Amino acid sequence: MLSLLFSVDGMLRGAFQCAKQIISMDDSLAISVINDKDFAASVMNECLLGMPSSSNPNEDLPKCKSLESRQCAFSFLVTVQIIMLQ
Repeated sequence: MLSLLFSVDGMLRGAFQCAKQIISMDDSLAISVINDKDFAASVMNECLLGMPSSSNPNEDLPKCKSLESRQCAFSFLVTVQIIMLQ
């Protein structure tokens, strides 16, 4: 079970790193991420800050378990914010 958590965490880390590079290269993709308000909220609530609810205590939140995957998710959001301000 522990190895599964780390493999999912590693996949999330890779996904956020790839997404960060892609939106850095293509402003139109960055704008579509910026325009989708639910996407950023989902990253914040599910990947970084999420906690299991009382109605679903077995919910596996936050999805980013390691410091590295949390840093990648946060770095992705910062990159989106920087592009938005340009």
